[in-house]
Amino acid sequence: SFLGAAVVLWCPFLEFALDRKPSGWSDRPQTYMAGALCVAGVGVLELCSAASGAATAAASSSNMG
Repeated sequence: SFLGAAVVLWCPFLEFALDRKPSGWSDRPQTYMAGALCVAGVGVLELCSAASGAATAAASSSNMG
């Protein structure tokens, strides 16, 4: 998921840096929406994996005693 976020965020930046085309909200709103959705998706995945990791750690420590 991190590589997907990197591609969605870096490609428009590199296009602006190399081509100097305008890339504001009114010019290309789909770029900003895609970036926001990608960052939100990575955040959800990180939160879910952290929550499941904590639950797994708690379950394994309770079984040890």
